[in-house]
Amino acid sequence: MKSTFIGVDFSKQTIDVAILKQSKKSQKEFACLKFSNDEESYKKLFQWIKEQTHTPQEQWLICGENTGLYSLGLQRFLNLRHIFFWLENPLQIKRAQGMVRGKNDKMDACQIALYAYRFQDKACNVELRNDILDMIRDLLVLRERLIKNKKQLLTASKELVRVKNNQTSAFIDEHTNKLIKCIIDEIKETEKKILELIKEDEQIEENFDRLCSIKGVGFVNAIWMIIGTNNFIDFNDPRKFGCYAGCVPFNYESGTSVYRPDRVSAFANRRIKTILTCAAASAIRYNENIKAYYWKKKTEGKPWRLIVNNVRNKLIHLMFAIIRSQRTYQENYVPAFNQKNADSTRLNLAQS
Repeated sequence: MKSTFIGVDFSKQTIDVAILKQSKKSQKEFACLKFSNDEESYKKLFQWIKEQTHTPQEQWLICGENTGLYSLGLQRFLNLRHIFFWLENPLQIKRAQGMVRGKNDKMDACQIALYAYRFQDKACNVELRNDILDMIRDLLVLRERLIKNKKQLLTASKELVRVKNNQTSAFIDEHTNKLIKCIIDEIKETEKKILELIKEDEQIEENFDRLCSIKGVGFVNAIWMIIGTNNFIDFNDPRKFGCYAGCVPFNYESGTSVYRPDRVSAFANRRIKTILTCAAASAIRYNENIKAYYWKKKTEGKPWRLIVNNVRNKLIHLMFAIIRSQRTYQENYVPAFNQKNADSTRLNLAQS
């Protein structure tokens, strides 16, 4: 049972901390202080909380908004000391505040502490991911930036040559091609480093090989699935992951006059959704089972977006199934109970 609720508002260089206190009149009061966002300041923060609360750290509930990079330092510091740390979706905290006038970092920290107090039953301790997964994710993001820069340079150069086609445009095109060649080499080096890191962890390597055995799921698709699920630790239900990835449709209706067809929600991990869309497009071309399903739905007159979303969900269930069973993908796989029935039918026919 937690008795001390602490809100943390992160920024690039500082963190604002608010400790929720209850006065004798049952009114909410806060002790607030600003710290630098670095290792030395975390130690001062730790000591300040002890002085302000006089409670053991097992009773602390520290809550902050999930801001990605800026919260990692404090998360690592607290994890090493086994202190409960809850990172919540910023939109969730914002919508729980109700109508708020004005905004500053101190007020945000107080609102986060109050949120932790009100919704303590939903608190979830967050721990740092596998170091190898964290490094792979950083390299994948670098790869995305390199591909984006390559595309920008190539498009601008081609258009300049097409429209102007003079000495200057030829010079720009020549030097752009040299830069693009360097970028392609860097992309290959990045991919090589990613594969080296995958081989350092046996479990990650096994799951990676299983996912890549599915026709339509490639190198990037498999890696982002492993990162998005924390190597299939954070998610064990494909339906929940489908919801997280924005592939599950929801209804929208009210009374007798407000109604619209089921559609997927915008609240999703869009990067994961994008890689699933790419995997679905590839599976429709190269995976015979998926291709047959696609044309079946196409002949029924189903819209393209609906079919692709269904294929995304099929791939999610397929990926979770092979990870759960610890097998590689078999295109003509027959479940054990179906095989048993088929063998029994053949035996009866032979005896008759």
